Amino acid sequence: MRLRITHDTRYRYEPPVLTAVHMTHLTPPPTRCQDRLDARLQVHPQPASITESLDIYRNVRTFFEIASPHDELLVRASSLVETHAPDPVGSTLAWDAVRDSFVYHVGAEWHPAAEFIYPSHYVHPGEVFADYARPSFPPGRPLIDAARELMQRVHQDFTYASRSTEINTPAAEALAQRRGVCQDFSHVMLACLRSLGLPARYVSGYLLTQPPPGQPRLGAAMRRTPGWPCSCPTWPRSTAATAGTTSTRPTTATAGARRARTSCAWPWAATTPTSRPCAASSTAARATSWMWALQWNPATPPRWPRRPSSNRPLPLTMSLYDKLQQLGIQLPPVSTPAAAYVPFVQTGKLVFLSGHIARHEGKPWVGKLGHNITTEEGAQAARSVAIDLLGTLHAAVGDLNRVKRIVKVMSLVNSTPDYTEQHLVTNGCSELLGEVFGERGQHARSAFGVAQIPMEACVEIELIAEIE
Repeated sequence: MRLRITHDTRYRYEPPVLTAVHMTHLTPPPTRCQDRLDARLQVHPQPASITESLDIYRNVRTFFEIASPHDELLVRASSLVETHAPDPVGSTLAWDAVRDSFVYHVGAEWHPAAEFIYPSHYVHPGEVFADYARPSFPPGRPLIDAARELMQRVHQDFTYASRSTEINTPAAEALAQRRGVCQDFSHVMLACLRSLGLPARYVSGYLLTQPPPGQPRLGAAMRRTPGWPCSCPTWPRSTAATAGTTSTRPTTATAGARRARTSCAWPWAATTPTSRPCAASSTAARATSWMWALQWNPATPPRWPRRPSSNRPLPLTMSLYDKLQQLGIQLPPVSTPAAAYVPFVQTGKLVFLSGHIARHEGKPWVGKLGHNITTEEGAQAARSVAIDLLGTLHAAVGDLNRVKRIVKVMSLVNSTPDYTEQHLVTNGCSELLGEVFGERGQHARSAFGVAQIPMEACVEIELIAEIE
């Protein structure tokens, strides 16, 4: 299943923040159950620096610094992920055999999964959790079967009730009242497993919801979820068999390809999608976070209702991206500017894209119309520029469906003095914009013949777009 995910996080500050450093876990990693096809992170205001690295759990984490005063922060993560249903876990290894293999003794080989047995900030194992879990864990029962039954029991016994708990509500309180939200169910599930001596960790990600028959899927398919417990990533080699990896989601009691993972960790805080700022001024911050997990289905693209909010990001539809896929177009990353300018500037609802030169196989498409390049080849070059412009426009606005109109295209064609078909060359760009945007792609245009273009490229085009 192919999922396109857009995750917006917005902070508002009063008074303004002078400087800030943030860390995010918003990039889906490649795993045995998912392939990351594309991932982009946009931050406004523009960061002074941005770096990416892997943490000790192999999660992709991004650090960015904003060095100027600001009273609002917008972080938009866009990902395209191909998910696969996990392979059936055929292990029959008994849960108590796994537990015993993690009991320390002199000369025992240390295993990385051992850290997932110990208490973490929101999970304090104890007898009350062990008592709740034991009916699912009779002696000798296969671990995978027992963990899945425990998941089903939590799903059946607990009531999902928004605002019934706080972010710091102890897991023991959620267990006692049998109600809470997804983070509480994860805390309880991990506390139960760890109380029995079994390693368990958090996994954070996105889940494509399945609405009841006759009802539309929600536009905001889910809010932030700390994740589902995962019973031990691997098992010690000293055991007789390998139990493998399995995930349990007590909130939904589901499995399969309808979810995408972003991070996993021993403590819950280590899976935070976007951290609050470490700022140079004292602030009161308010954050909202919205996510969508959309099924990629060219035949029947989903229609998403708008959620009632004055600051909502526009709902993501699949039509434009479907067209790009059907045209065999993959949006390229934004090219690094070759001089002292930026790739795009937004003012109000207008987005101005700097001139993009034609490229072929990653290098400038060198040549001069009327000398060593035909009009047909020039049109192909202009079409390639249009694809690069779309990649930059996607990076600028986050979602091409926000584009209300392509306003203006200006084309510079490297040509000889007697060449007069610059307008036909530029059609290569204009026609592609029409194919992708339809009527919204019809634009005003200028096409000029010039004596030379930087790096001897044959065509350079700039674009102005209006967004909603």
